[in-house]
Amino acid sequence: MERRKLIGCIINCPENIYQSRILDGLMSRCEAYDYDLAVFSPLVNTAHANKEYLKTEFNLLDLINYEHLDAVVVASLPLIAMGDTSIYDAVAEHIKKHCTKPVVSLDMPLGEHTTVYTDDITPFCEITRHIFDVHKCKNVYFLAGRQVDGVADRRLEGFRKECDAHGITVDDDKVFYGDFWYTSGAALADRILSGELETPDAVICANDHMAIGLAKRLNDSGISVPEQVIVTGYDATQEAMINELCITTYEPNNRGMAEEAIDRIRLMIEPGKELIPTRYNVADGLCIGLSCGCKIDHKNLMRSLTRSLYRYNRNYADDSIKNNEDICSLMDSYMLEVLTESRSPEECLGNIAAQTYLIKPYDKFYLCLRRNWLDVEYNSIKGFPNEMRVNAMAVSDERKAVENIESFHCNDDRQRFQTSIMLPALYEQHDVPRCFYFIPVHFMKNTFGYAVLEADTKMRVKPTNVLRNWVRTVNNALEMTRVNNMLVDVSELDKLTGLKNRRGMDNGLKEILRRARKTDYFYCIVFDIDGLKHINDNFGHNEGDYAIKSIASAVARVTDENEVSVRAGGDEFYLLGVNAGATDKTMIDKVSAYRNLLDDINYTAKKPYRISASAGFCIKQLAQVTDINELINAADRYMYVCKAESKRRKR
Repeated sequence: MERRKLIGCIINCPENIYQSRILDGLMSRCEAYDYDLAVFSPLVNTAHANKEYLKTEFNLLDLINYEHLDAVVVASLPLIAMGDTSIYDAVAEHIKKHCTKPVVSLDMPLGEHTTVYTDDITPFCEITRHIFDVHKCKNVYFLAGRQVDGVADRRLEGFRKECDAHGITVDDDKVFYGDFWYTSGAALADRILSGELETPDAVICANDHMAIGLAKRLNDSGISVPEQVIVTGYDATQEAMINELCITTYEPNNRGMAEEAIDRIRLMIEPGKELIPTRYNVADGLCIGLSCGCKIDHKNLMRSLTRSLYRYNRNYADDSIKNNEDICSLMDSYMLEVLTESRSPEECLGNIAAQTYLIKPYDKFYLCLRRNWLDVEYNSIKGFPNEMRVNAMAVSDERKAVENIESFHCNDDRQRFQTSIMLPALYEQHDVPRCFYFIPVHFMKNTFGYAVLEADTKMRVKPTNVLRNWVRTVNNALEMTRVNNMLVDVSELDKLTGLKNRRGMDNGLKEILRRARKTDYFYCIVFDIDGLKHINDNFGHNEGDYAIKSIASAVARVTDENEVSVRAGGDEFYLLGVNAGATDKTMIDKVSAYRNLLDDINYTAKKPYRISASAGFCIKQLAQVTDINELINAADRYMYVCKAESKRRKR
């Protein structure tokens, strides 16, 4: 079966309405053309105040292996915020350096790559026509975005075009430039309030944020909107609809732009294949609010309110809100407390997997972490290691029924994979097109790895503020687990050798015995260094420490999964374990393997002394063990018998 085409997408802050519409269009077209979609999605706005945090979010780009993608779509416009192009420049440079596949940029050029644009001209003709024909305005200002942006130019072009159609000349002194943020609208309002500018009949703003900033500053300072000045926006954001003064705005066809991007890609990667026509009615885009003085579109307002509402008393039987259209269920889940209560890395990973019900709908969730994520001495600032691990996978109930697979979590190498493939599931065969969302997982500037949400494209799963806050909780839990694990290591590990101390032995045995059966055999091997005092007295304590670490290394290397190795004292070590098939012979074989390792160490080190340790063991059926210390003491006595016998033979 031929591999399905895989389209990559770079898009940040996906919960925003502009990005959400783009994702709708990408998924719609990928479903139609039977393409898979891999979305690499930093969760923050590029205006984020913490630049180190922002930089670490975009470290996700270093995960992308373009060789496994057939083409890439870049949502370039959100990469610029308040005139800051540093993230946009970094993304452009990354693609220039690493990507040889077709690239299509959205709403803003990206190097020499193909660019497709939202039709901003027709909507602004429609908005301007509404201001002229319905409200009979004459003196109209236009507040554009940054003068260097093609986006601002296209929106201004629609305004000018409709003014020409009405025989109205647009004076340049009635066109103002901002940066698409609230502050630009407030700045224009200040110029009007100060008397520098004549009070207009209306101000048409190139986006909602500037319209909100303008309307608020005018109203707060005594100029009433819409009675004295009409204000309109663009983008049909939730902020515009649920603003104190609901803004008249317009829903652009960003979805159609994204669909066109996939059409362009199809022509590049499958020339000659059919393109599916689309339909968009421009008249459907105008969203009437209060800021122009018209009767409000209550249906649109209530839809925005419903999406934004925190339901204190949630109707969990209502299918329309089961999939977390608000953040209520996340807040009421006490997820933070559940994860904080985790007592070990394994338990934390299991609790994370158990909390994925909060980010439905999804088919599968993967948590991929670097192998040394628990190491507090190491922070991953840039890029990813060569190998990653799937530390947790959660499967929806619906997908379990179809594929007969179960969720899992682990903190070992069972699910290790080469980072260059990004995620093993990308290459699995599936009947329908799939969408994979790659989300950064990090604490401040330390990258742990990434999470992936997988779903059928027909489900139209998109990241929301629920997912963003869910991931932040996971980030904090992983960091807390990392710190707690360090504290446990300090209290339970011997600093010189890295083996468990007596306290660590007790806790390690609890876990081993919890999994054991009464019919299993419990055993202890005691190792005691031969001649440690001789080494210390004649060659120094550094050499004595070397001998101790050599013995510890050999003990650790013969320690299996259901065993624990311990430094019990200055020169004494234990190996304790449970095994259903353990016998005296297996104990003898383990001691023999340990001695062979010591021989190798001695041969390689070529020290002026020989490192050796006597060993003794005791083994009993678990049901017969009433006191672990008795078993240890029995092994200890046998060890001293062996040590005495060894000395006797050397005489």
